[in-house]
Amino acid sequence: MTQRNDGRGEINLLQNHFTAYLTVAVRRCKSRYLEDLRKLAVYEPSYDFQETPLDSTEEPDLLSGLPLMDTIENKAVYRALKSMAPRDLEVLLDLIVYEMKPAELAQKLGLTYQGAMAVYYRARKKLLQQLKEDEKA
Repeated sequence: MTQRNDGRGEINLLQNHFTAYLTVAVRRCKSRYLEDLRKLAVYEPSYDFQETPLDSTEEPDLLSGLPLMDTIENKAVYRALKSMAPRDLEVLLDLIVYEMKPAELAQKLGLTYQGAMAVYYRARKKLLQQLKEDEKA
């Protein structure tokens, strides 16, 4: 039987802190990447004539150029994400990194809302367990 994360208790606090940490780390990485793209756009000419210059208000699609797994600084997080099943990793990235709504994710996976969230919570639990095991070693 699953329990709702009410923010009380050591386990729920740990989950909330980890989710917040992961979100902040990814946003910082995203902003650093976008800033580097803007700097490059100033100094390097585009050789693709159909491509428009990078506007400072537009954000490019992260999937097109950002190797996310290569930018993770924490080795324990990297190993934990690398050991996850592709579907679990996709669910975590869609909800946390790409800020997809759970209803959209459910539709993408062909599941109900509750089914998609169950996959997310299981994936998050596996990730936390892997991090705890890595911490003990």
